[in-house]
Amino acid sequence: MSHSISMAQKKPSGLLINLVANTDRPNTFISSENPLFSWIVPGNKNGTRQTAYRILVSDSYEKALKGEGNIWDSNKLTSDSSTSVSAKGLYLNPSKSYYWSVKIWSNTGGESVWSDIKTFYTSDKLERNANASEALVKTRQLPIIHKQISPSLTFLDFRKDAFAQLSITLTSKSGKDTVSISFGEAVTQGITNGITQS
Repeated sequence: MSHSISMAQKKPSGLLINLVANTDRPNTFISSENPLFSWIVPGNKNGTRQTAYRILVSDSYEKALKGEGNIWDSNKLTSDSSTSVSAKGLYLNPSKSYYWSVKIWSNTGGESVWSDIKTFYTSDKLERNANASEALVKTRQLPIIHKQISPSLTFLDFRKDAFAQLSITLTSKSGKDTVSISFGEAVTQGITNGITQS
């Protein structure tokens, strides 16, 4: 067990492109002609710092496994940068999948093994300084808490939601009933902050 842990510490992890982690998901696209690469430097000794790195970019997983950077090879570059590292000379094509990995050299551990291979997809149009994008996924969520305060008042709590659209189905015998809906951001000591009503 300790052997597998020590091996994991010997390779870069947390690979990002344009500071986006989930680049291996088909609905996440890199739109930049000049992507920026980031990784976590391995090592658990105090004072560990990167002294050099090498990045490979391939157009197939098989080539990446063989260590063939047929699209781009940075070669060994002396640098302590591991965040938003530019890839000078890398030219990407739109609507393609690419595979990249990185190895580093450090002042305490010497040369690392190669990181795990990370996939990324380019969008159908590339721009010089475009941001990466992750598609927003809409999912139906039911309330976590459903509390009947009184016969005419119901409290629903969805907990933490970044964005939401409320969907309600109501029935009325007369068709002339009035419904009041309040939205709140937080409840502190029985007081709701940020309420809007419709």
